[in-house]
Amino acid sequence: MIRPAMAVAAVTVMRRGRSEQARDARFARLVALVLDTIFVGILISVATAVFGVTEVIWGIPPTAGVGSAFWRAQATIPAFWATVIWLGYYTVCEGMFSATPGKVLAGLRVVSVDDRRLSFWSILVRNVLRLVDVLPGAYLLGGFALLATRNGQRLGDLAAATTVVYRRDALEPRTTRSSGRTARVGFVAAVVAVLVLTAAFDYFQQPVLVIQGEYNQHQLMNPAMVSYSLGQPARTLDTVTYPIIAQTATQSCWGSVTLTWGGLSGWQMQAGQLSCFPR
Repeated sequence: MIRPAMAVAAVTVMRRGRSEQARDARFARLVALVLDTIFVGILISVATAVFGVTEVIWGIPPTAGVGSAFWRAQATIPAFWATVIWLGYYTVCEGMFSATPGKVLAGLRVVSVDDRRLSFWSILVRNVLRLVDVLPGAYLLGGFALLATRNGQRLGDLAAATTVVYRRDALEPRTTRSSGRTARVGFVAAVVAVLVLTAAFDYFQQPVLVIQGEYNQHQLMNPAMVSYSLGQPARTLDTVTYPIIAQTATQSCWGSVTLTWGGLSGWQMQAGQLSCFPR
């Protein structure tokens, strides 16, 4: 029979062991963070290349003699969607496998600190709070908390009762996350579906975004254009032509714009014609 005092002592030993394991893994966590930041950056870059619209980020493009000689434009996606990709990457990977690709390469696993079952809710909490841990930049707040706490926990870990240890120390199955064959097959199927939909969007819808980017830079045929609308496109395998109706401050315009498919480089502006008449 195990006496209460013996049970308390066993739990104390287990917790002390977990804190030591978490402290041992602190540098590896930094390595994993750098790797995961690279992977997330790649995902956001791909999303920007496919779904992004070119925007002027500083300066004013010249328009009818008005504007700056120095200006810069780049493709962007809304910050909301970049954040969804960032947090979704961590939440999905850790929710299914208790580790992101960066943590796998660093030999780490997310675990519960108190020997309880690691729930998906805990994974969600620890990752949503990255929004706080990352402040004021470069994970300074989370890094300070990780160094200051006994179990090597950033704020998200404290709220979720989790920490990160080496894979060799994550011995209790219920303290980590794992997925069965059905879930893994579903995950792979979801990834394939996303890739197919992304490729379809890139081919069929990206021309509209390219045209919008040209308009944002005041380079869509007539720099004085203040609005436009596109009609139904005419397509071949590697070209697409849109009828266009546009307006300047004093004119109404009609014409067409043609783009060509460049494979990995995507759709490129090829030609356009626009006839304008006073309103």
